[in-house]
Amino acid sequence: MNKRDFLKLSSGALAAGAAFASTNAKAQVCRAPDSESKTFVLVPGAWCGAFVYDEVASILRTKGHTVHALTLSGLAEDSHRLNNEINLTTHITDIVNAIKFHELDNVVLVSHSYGGVPATGAADRMAERISSLVYLDAFLPKDGDSVLSLSRVPGSPEGPPPGPPPGPSTGGAPAAFPMPTAMMDEFGIPQDQRWRYTPTPIGTGSEPISLTGAVDGIAKKAYLWIRSSPLFQGNYDNYKDDSSWYVEAWDGGHMMMIDEPQKTADFLLRAA
Repeated sequence: MNKRDFLKLSSGALAAGAAFASTNAKAQVCRAPDSESKTFVLVPGAWCGAFVYDEVASILRTKGHTVHALTLSGLAEDSHRLNNEINLTTHITDIVNAIKFHELDNVVLVSHSYGGVPATGAADRMAERISSLVYLDAFLPKDGDSVLSLSRVPGSPEGPPPGPPPGPSTGGAPAAFPMPTAMMDEFGIPQDQRWRYTPTPIGTGSEPISLTGAVDGIAKKAYLWIRSSPLFQGNYDNYKDDSSWYVEAWDGGHMMMIDEPQKTADFLLRAA
């Protein structure tokens, strides 16, 4: 290599390095300073696993936040452990233990749909570690409520279809109800992804929640209502004028974290 070629190569390398440094510097501008970094715990709804938050979690992590997306017992990748002992208390404990064993504090606890029930139960037990409680088109229970008692709209996004919940399937399989095909159609779930939405244990819907009232002391609370979900309009109406709540209403679908992950991540940051 002659001197002229060497100088050209060196000049190109320096230019590439400068461009990389500039690009990297620009990327860092989007990241939250350490003092502003949040810790999110994301709780999915019935039939779902942590996978529904994949894109939202990626966006939040890119911005410098810590994210723990949970799969509740007996669902999705844990569906092989489905059994008749799984109930609401089990799912509350799933969330409590995720916070406890990861030693999390100042948690932004986010729940979607059915997940609002166990998340409320967990927040009641771990209120001192929760800085913000965020509900995404979700159930918002009071003491003694259950998913079944809260499901008043036929064909609603959560709870079994009208009529008694299905019993154990043949062969001694655990009692669980699958996501109705009509609901998958309504939510726009692609055919090649429907296998990921697994049956939900019956006990999670029938067990009443027991609350001490500690959850009411959490300073920051937020609610997002999707206007296509009449089941949850009451929650929006109850808190839209309450200054202690941050409330928004959107058009769109119930699975907003999949349909509009950037918009959902931005809402979580506003609500955190």
